[in-house]
Amino acid sequence: MLQSLSILMSGEFSPGQFRYQRTPSKGRVSEAALMAYMRKYFFLFTEKHPELQITQIIRNQQDTSGTYEDSLAS
Repeated sequence: MLQSLSILMSGEFSPGQFRYQRTPSKGRVSEAALMAYMRKYFFLFTEKHPELQITQIIRNQQDTSGTYEDSLAS
């Protein structure tokens, strides 16, 4: 996913570009830089864009019941 996003963010996308990219190359964002950015801003981004499919998937998977059997104190 990071590889695809780093390629798409530069506006250059072709099947031949799917390769491991750890450092900046030809103006593309490096995977390391993108991973640091996503780690910091991913949930803020999903909160600002509730219409995105990834946001809806995450929200549908969240347990909102408030009861967590595995975390009961003994």
